[in-house]
Amino acid sequence: MPILPSEPPPRRYTSSRGKRLSPPAALRLDPTPAAPPPAAPSVTAPPAPITPHPAPPLWTIHSAAELLTLDLPDSRMLIADLVPAAGVVFLAGPPKCGKTVLAVQIAIGVASGCDLFNEFPILSEGPALIIEVDDPSGERAIKQYLSAAPAFAVTDRWPVHIITKVPYSFGPKFLEWLDCRVLDFDIKLVVIDSYTALRPSRQRACDIVKVERDEVSQLDALAKKRNCSFLVIHHDSKGSFGMDWSDRSAGTFALGAAAEGQIHMARFSDLSETATERLVRSRGRHYGGVAGVLRFRETSLDFDLVMQGAASHLFGELVTLRDEFPFGGFTPHLIVEKLGYSRATAHRFIARLLQAGAIVKTQYGLYRFADAIAEKLK
Repeated sequence: MPILPSEPPPRRYTSSRGKRLSPPAALRLDPTPAAPPPAAPSVTAPPAPITPHPAPPLWTIHSAAELLTLDLPDSRMLIADLVPAAGVVFLAGPPKCGKTVLAVQIAIGVASGCDLFNEFPILSEGPALIIEVDDPSGERAIKQYLSAAPAFAVTDRWPVHIITKVPYSFGPKFLEWLDCRVLDFDIKLVVIDSYTALRPSRQRACDIVKVERDEVSQLDALAKKRNCSFLVIHHDSKGSFGMDWSDRSAGTFALGAAAEGQIHMARFSDLSETATERLVRSRGRHYGGVAGVLRFRETSLDFDLVMQGAASHLFGELVTLRDEFPFGGFTPHLIVEKLGYSRATAHRFIARLLQAGAIVKTQYGLYRFADAIAEKLK
């Protein structure tokens, strides 16, 4: 029987020492199949042209020529240089500095038509509404302010309304409730004490800036819709010490950005804790604002205007000069000797007072109080 040839046995690759080696890479069997060749690019139709979407109904687009022809209402004031006729104004300051007293005094002025501090005219008088939810004894405190007010000594029929219990926090239901109260009494000014007391709880992972801006923007829109002013009392933040006075309110920057204006009230750090003078400054979106010094009067439980102008924030330093130099004239050398300032600090101090118009130079190196300031410091 013929012997059929068989396949040769596989070759073994060994080293010179007899150690078995792997076959060369060219002879190995690759278990993974080769990748297919790339497909030819397919020919597709060109993209269709993008048509612009129509603007939403709430959008209003005007050209410059169209805008110039629009009949838009001018910005008006409720109290000259202090409170606009429509919109939200924040009255902020540290605790227990007299914000509620000032707010009630403003409400009485609007309701009675009497000029505020006998200096700021009430340009549009009308009923006022005070919403007091910050002070648990708010009714008793407001009763004392009203009974001692000079305007109520003439008549007690000025249209001032007080609410001490509010069923809602800031939100749609509160705005609807407030809108009904404004319409019921034909309100010109609403005092809300305070934003912190009516501020709702925040949800987790919310954008606090947008939330606060929406709250104030909706409140401001309601005020402008009803042509009245909302004076919202607020507090300073503990971490705002050293900032500009307009940035000290608690919360984000969106609060001030959405409001029409801001009034800030503070004590003078150079005066004693028992001092009754307060520094008040205002700034608005469409008005310049003022700065002044108020003094609390125990007899009428309200504030009186001591002075206003660029030197108001220097009132504490002016009182120090008055006490040290009761007879008027002073020099940089005397300031260094009496107040303990360095020579450079004394000259900077005098330069600030000169720039504010609080002192005048009588001769070389000698200064005195300006006549108007000397009258206020008596």
